[in-house]
This record gives sequence, C-alpha cells and structure tokens, in this order.
Amino acid sequence: MVHRFTIKKSPRTMVLLGVILLLGIGGLVLLWRGVFPVNIIGSGLVGFITVYLAKIMRNQLQSRIIIHDEGVTGYTPMGEKISLSWNDISHKGCWEQQGQEHIYLYAQEQDQLLTIPPQYEDYEGLRTSIEAHHPLELVSLGENQTITDYLRKQLGHQES
Repeated sequence: MVHRFTIKKSPRTMVLLGVILLLGIGGLVLLWRGVFPVNIIGSGLVGFITVYLAKIMRNQLQSRIIIHDEGVTGYTPMGEKISLSWNDISHKGCWEQQGQEHIYLYAQEQDQLLTIPPQYEDYEGLRTSIEAHHPLELVSLGENQTITDYLRKQLGHQES
C-alpha cells in the first residue's frame, strides 16, 4: 500500500507554497519595474531562491511510504530511499511532537532510521499495517530530545 504526503495536513507546506508564489511574483515585478542593473541582479537572485524552494516542495510532495509483504520502503523529502525489511527492524515505536504522533522504525544492522510524520494519507491505516508486523511502543522524549538522541541512549544501554 502506498501512502503519499498530503499537503492538506501540513500547514508549513501551505506556507511554503505561498512564499514561492509571492517570490515568483515579486521577482517578475522587480524585473519589469526595477532600475537596470538592479532589476536583473535582484530578479535573478529571487528566481534562484524561488527555484530552490520549489525543488524542496516538489521533493516533499513526492515523498511516500510503501508498505509491502517484505517490509517498508520510504522515499524521503531529501530524495533518499530507505528500505527496511520486517526482520531487520530492531527498534520501533511512536512519539508525540507538538501534539502529533510520529512513527519511527530503526534497523540497527543497516543503521537506517525511517521517521513517519502524520502528514501521510491514511496515517491510521499506515500505523495499523506496521503494527500487524511490529507492535509500536509509545516513547516519551525529554525536552529538546530528538528520536535520534533517544535511540543513541537506548543503543548505549544495550552495548554496556
């Protein structure tokens, strides 16, 4: 089952879309109304920033989580593909961040971490599909602690 990133559940992505549109319009206005050579340099700079932000947004919208019989494959917003087989997942669970639940899956041998925020479509179905293979424990993170910090601490305790 494929779970795609949904823009409706991500207010930050909506803001980013607005910023991209405003920068694009601002760059065009600067090009047409500005004084030479400031208009060329300024609109070029604004154009570069707009294209960079548009690529970030495109990658975000193309990210997805695929649940299959062998495991989980995640295509992250950074363009990375993370494939974890059910047997390789050594640590799994969920935590709350800003009132929203996130899922984490970690394969210790491969040293690969896949975090899944609730912005993916059918998040509850995604969680249920994962729990069919691995029960998820609720993890409490300390203030300013990330899931990576938590896993480092857990792995440090296991190695002692």
